[in-house]
Parts: sequence; structure tokens; C-alpha cells
Amino acid sequence: MRDEEMKKIIRREIDTEFSDLHSCASLESAIMSRIEGEKSARRHVPATLVFAVMMVLALGSMAVAAGLGLFGQLRTGREDETNYARLERLENAAVKVGKTEHLTVGGTKHEKPETVRDALLDAQIGRTYDLTMEQAYCDGRKLYYAYTLRINGERLLMGEGEATGFASWDAAYPDERFEDGFDLGLDDALNEKVAQWLRDCKSGYVVKRSAYIGDGVELKDGTNLTPVDSGSEDADEQTIRAYCEVELPEGYQAGDTVEFVLTVITCDTVYAQNESGFYEATLMNREAMLRVPVSVPVTGQTRTLRGEGTADGYAAQATLVVSDVDLSGEVSIDAPKDYVPEGYTLLADGVEYPNINEWMEYDGQKHVIHLRFDLPDAMGGDLVLMPVDPRYAEEAIHLN
Repeated sequence: MRDEEMKKIIRREIDTEFSDLHSCASLESAIMSRIEGEKSARRHVPATLVFAVMMVLALGSMAVAAGLGLFGQLRTGREDETNYARLERLENAAVKVGKTEHLTVGGTKHEKPETVRDALLDAQIGRTYDLTMEQAYCDGRKLYYAYTLRINGERLLMGEGEATGFASWDAAYPDERFEDGFDLGLDDALNEKVAQWLRDCKSGYVVKRSAYIGDGVELKDGTNLTPVDSGSEDADEQTIRAYCEVELPEGYQAGDTVEFVLTVITCDTVYAQNESGFYEATLMNREAMLRVPVSVPVTGQTRTLRGEGTADGYAAQATLVVSDVDLSGEVSIDAPKDYVPEGYTLLADGVEYPNINEWMEYDGQKHVIHLRFDLPDAMGGDLVLMPVDPRYAEEAIHLN
């Protein structure tokens, strides 16, 4: 297999197992997003892929040994991704928090569980996690935070007999067996343990115990902020490490600190097997959600650059906010709805930077082109937004 093909497979597998992290408008959609991303057992990964992932983990261990913070560790191996430079800047700009909260899942157990499903939901109560806020950076406009979440106790629970109480399954594989090539995204020894257990049982089930941080944060006033960017990976079989970026509301008045709430979601996956096939279902108890208040200092500052120009003769206004991490903003163009705007690159002291997060929208009155650029090494000279199409270079927007 060619190197490029292997890289694509590795990235796909890591995204499948560790991603999380899709934007959502509410906590409920965040939860459902996570469930949909986890619910299917993956086919067995080739040995070459296992070796490649082991190498990635080895690089992560080297980063820890080098004394990097979590932003720096998460940057390792992402050289080809658009967030690489931003994570490097965050490693230098973020403050170390290092505060750990020991969490215990609460809730009410069934007085007398009548099904396996009821008993498994009851088993979630009393489970413990360690949530550590590792690093944070806030400039009053955006908030970035990096954390680790450790799931204490055994990750797997195995039972013999029919998994009763499930009215339907999220995925069903008639006439298939776990040993036909499925795995749970765990190490080979645990996958083999599961395969042996289900092989020896006429019917049986396995529960993969998991927990996640809900997408985004909630401010003290109840405002939910969805992620602008995020990423995660497994540090080991028990520990997730991740980062997230959210944009604070327009007009938000940040003081010396910003206070918000993270939600820890207990969400297990049940894998059942009997003579008819192999089945999967998600198991989540809403009472088992944990709300964790967090406070981090506001240590960064921003400055705003503006410029005006034209785009195909239509008036264009640009706003770009400079932080310790990157530059972001927008160009608005007063043009009819059917107008198709051009994108922009940033020219800083003669060096061109691509727009790494470009998307466009029409808000009913104007076209808005959203911009995001890596922070230039040199910020002392002219900053110019250049149309992507060189034929329109005369419509460049100078920022000041």
C-alpha cells in the first residue's frame, strides 16, 4: 500500500474513533452527534495500521517527555492540518491551569431492574471520572481550553445471556459474529478477550464504558457556545485528551476571568451476540450528565484592523481581529443576492497566507466572506487582503 493511502486510512480511523466533535446548536444535538459517531463497531484494523498508530502514540509520549503542554502535545502529528500553527501559538500563549475535578455520576437506580438494559443504566450511577483543565487562553473574544478526561474503572463489562430490554438496535448484523472482523477500538488483547467471551457464549453481551465532554460550553447566563474548532485523541485506554475553541458572544464583557460550564456525558455502547447475529446499541442516562463549572483567566489582548475597497464595483468593508493566536474576521460586500464573491488571501510583508477557514453567506443584505489566517511572523508592515483571482489585484483591501 502506498504511503499516501496509508495516511488517509490512519486519518480516517483516528477521526472515526476520536472525533468528536461536530458543531451543534444545543447540548442535545451535541450528545446525538457523539452517539452517531460512536455507535458502530469498526472492522478489524490491519496490522500495518496498528503499527502506524503505535508510532503516533510513541510520538505523543516523546512530546510529553519534552515537557510540552497539552496544546503542544496535540499539535504533534498535525503538520499537514490547518490548526497546526494555531496550536503552536496556543502552546506559547496559554496559561497552565492544571486543576482536576474528581466526578461521581449521580442518579436514581431502578427499585428492581427488570431487564439487562435497566441494570446497565443503574451500573452507570456511581462511576467516577477525573477531569483536568490543563491549559486555557482567553482574550475576551475567543476562549480556547485543553483538558484530559480519565474514565476510572474497567472499560469493559461482559455478561452472559440475552441482552433484554432493547426495543431496537442502532445497528444489526444478521448471521455475523464479532470474530468475523469487528473490533471495539481497543487494544488487541481486549478485543481478543471480547471475541473469546462471545465465542464461548451461546448468547452474551459486552458493554464498552465511555464518557465524553459535550461540544462547546455554557456561560453563566445560560448561553450555549458551540465549537469553532476542536480535536481529541486517546492518550491511553482510560484517558481522552482534547481541546476546544469557542467564540464569546458579541458584546460580551470579559473581566479578569471567564466562567463557564462543561458537561460530562456518560454514554456506553452495548454489543450483543446470539445465534441470529451481532447487534449494537447506545446506552445513555440523562440523569448521569455532570455539569462542571470552570473559571480561567483572561490573559490575551486583541486589536482590530479595518479597510475598505470594492469588489466588482460593489462596496466592500473588511474587519480583521489580531490576537496572540491568529487573525480572523470578515469581508462584507454590498451586492445583490445572485452575486458570486471572490475569496481573499492575506499578504503580510510580501508573504502570502491562505484563508484556512473560508466560508461565505448572504445575510439578506450583503455577502459575508469569513476569514481566518495563521498569525504572520512579521506584523510590522502592510497587511493587505488580496483577491484570490489575480485579475482583480487592483481591488485589494489595505488594512490599518
